[in-house]
Amino acid sequence: MKSAYVPRDIEKELTPTRFRLWAAAFVLAWAHCVFAAPVRVSFLDTEAAREDTLSVFARAGCVTNHLAALRQAITHYYRTPLALDTSAFPPATNGFRKFASIDGFIAALGTNRLSFLDHPFELNCFDTALLLAGPEMDVNVDLHSHNGPFLAVQVTTNWNHWLIPVASLGDVYTTAYHAWYGAFMENRFHLVFTEKHKAILSSLYQYQPLPLGTSSNTVAAETQEALQRHWRRCGIQFPGNLSLVMLHRASTDYHLVVSDHMGVLLKQKDGYLYLEKTGGKGPFLRMDTQDPADIAAYFSTMTWPDYAFNFMSLNEGLFLDVPLMPRAAPMAASTAERARQAIRRRYNDISPVTLDDRGYAVRAELNLVPGVRMDDIRADFAQGSGNELEGKFRAAHSSSALAANTFGPWRKNPQPLCLMGTPGYEFLQFEKQCPTGLGGIPPNLDLLAAGPGIVVGVESKFLEFLSPKPPKFAASYTRENLPQMEECWATWMEALKDGPPQHLDAAQLVRHYLGLRNQPEFQGKRIVLLYLFWEPENWADFPEYRRHREELAAFYDHVKDSDVAFTWMTYPDLWRLWEYLGLYPDHLREIRRRYLLAI
Repeated sequence: MKSAYVPRDIEKELTPTRFRLWAAAFVLAWAHCVFAAPVRVSFLDTEAAREDTLSVFARAGCVTNHLAALRQAITHYYRTPLALDTSAFPPATNGFRKFASIDGFIAALGTNRLSFLDHPFELNCFDTALLLAGPEMDVNVDLHSHNGPFLAVQVTTNWNHWLIPVASLGDVYTTAYHAWYGAFMENRFHLVFTEKHKAILSSLYQYQPLPLGTSSNTVAAETQEALQRHWRRCGIQFPGNLSLVMLHRASTDYHLVVSDHMGVLLKQKDGYLYLEKTGGKGPFLRMDTQDPADIAAYFSTMTWPDYAFNFMSLNEGLFLDVPLMPRAAPMAASTAERARQAIRRRYNDISPVTLDDRGYAVRAELNLVPGVRMDDIRADFAQGSGNELEGKFRAAHSSSALAANTFGPWRKNPQPLCLMGTPGYEFLQFEKQCPTGLGGIPPNLDLLAAGPGIVVGVESKFLEFLSPKPPKFAASYTRENLPQMEECWATWMEALKDGPPQHLDAAQLVRHYLGLRNQPEFQGKRIVLLYLFWEPENWADFPEYRRHREELAAFYDHVKDSDVAFTWMTYPDLWRLWEYLGLYPDHLREIRRRYLLAI
């Protein structure tokens, strides 16, 4: 059937007038179009697919040493097998799979979001695209000149994004890129990014403000105008042989648009070749298509409800609507129940014994992964105030068992444990009580690790936060009774009292803070309160997990200047960090076999 794509070279700029006239026709055509053109996809996880792809870009004039670095990056990525369920995919031929239409590919992906697959963070989408297209590009703004303000993308250690105003493109780059990433690129792939490369990347990877009056009727035009105005301001020269393809997410609530995904498109005699790295953790993806609108349809798999308006640009002149990923159909089971069922199934699949109907093991030791000995941890849990071993510890979804299974191998010898970037711990205990000084039953930390100059208290969560709970404090928790309490924590405590139910048990974190701060033997050391929690691989598909992260971000922002450092991390991120550092491979295999799953 006829393509809805505009019949002219994509590299040619569309003027605003031509764009508006064409856009109206395009939207109508696309809305009634049934995508029937076949597409061919490959994750470049075979030598044949990888070399075929690189040879195409070599013929297109891409820089030889950049292609060599890309070859290294692709090969290195697949040293870890692709963590993607391809059971709904057609069989591969030389690494390529053919779908009758783009809809077939999207349906086969299901709820899988490629950028969230379980894999160490490596080469990202921006640097992949600019290795190919960057040599043809230029930018007029110097990396270090204070030509701002710019709205940089701030990436936390938990991979959450928000914006921060900065003065230069160099500040944009430093805000978005952690130092370890550059060191990893240089050490692993011999890639040292030039100042020009960083300036181009930083000028594209940003937020842009939208007018306060932007509405659903005007957001497309306002987004295009804001982006093109910024690109002119930076003097960006787009490539000629390739087209730079970017995803822009816009919100009329935030009055912002963020450009945070990129690939490249190459026009060929028989169609188009699109190539991207789906994210720092995601695989490489090649798509051969007859119509670039197929890429916009694929981009729908990267959309989120909080940024309801999404657009794809090709170089500086062509913008296509990206449909919002449909919300999943209502589920009969709650998110917590789905998680419990998935965890129970996984246990039963890999264990010689089965759980009871509640998801509990007959004995506590049957809930431990290989390599963790009950004799090493029994005394800790016996003296805790929760009577864990006779009850909750036996549940497959127990947060205390999750902590024991993750840290148990180092209970008797904590020296090799690496936590908060620090090895050489001298003391490790589960269910450690740290009295707050207010009397009553002291709060139990799931784990306490201490070493020279550092104390880390760990609060472990599995499924508890999926059900919101109102914050609760005893009557003794007042500023007058807690003179040692820092102002940032005191104001948060007062705000929590009689507050609405939350996914984050912030009141419990306040009690842990007081307990850690109240121990005289910890004074003079760096004290860290680590909130460590489990999420499934597809956490982003569930509002409970998203809201939990939002509440965590707000909590962290309020107490970030405290003498007791508060930080948070997911268990899967901790395991990925250990893998990246080359630590504990046998233990990681057992932990992931048990706990790494989607729901």
